[in-house]
Amino acid sequence: MSRLNPHTVLLDKTFAEANTLLLEARGYVKWQAPVDAEELSPLSRLKVSCESMRVTARLTQVMAWLMLQKAVQGGEVTLEEANDEALHVLNSQTCLDNESETDNDIPPRLRILLHDSLNLYLRIMRLDAQCRKAQLGPSEIRKLTDPRH
Repeated sequence: MSRLNPHTVLLDKTFAEANTLLLEARGYVKWQAPVDAEELSPLSRLKVSCESMRVTARLTQVMAWLMLQKAVQGGEVTLEEANDEALHVLNSQTCLDNESETDNDIPPRLRILLHDSLNLYLRIMRLDAQCRKAQLGPSEIRKLTDPRH
């Protein structure tokens, strides 16, 4: 019986979390945002559109980072290549803005998505920064993300 690689489990869990949030955001944009927009002023509709794009940008960058880590783990990309600045996907100041989370012009469901996507983005940014600083491999990444350490 083969043992599970803790790094694989961590990446898989985080990937599943990001994918779930991405599907929730898609559902909001497709189904709930049009309903919310009916009751909003033109300026508020613009805010909703902009903040929906912010959620999408965060989640896209997180998914790209996770896929890159899976490529490293699978031997498709070296750790050095993954840490190259040309592949640094978590680099958007726009994704760090959190003012809309408390803006009452933004519908509650979108504020929740903004909050959740920012928390995930910040977690992945911290992990990315630690990995880049120390050129960490899979076993070291597990130690950084394991709450027991």
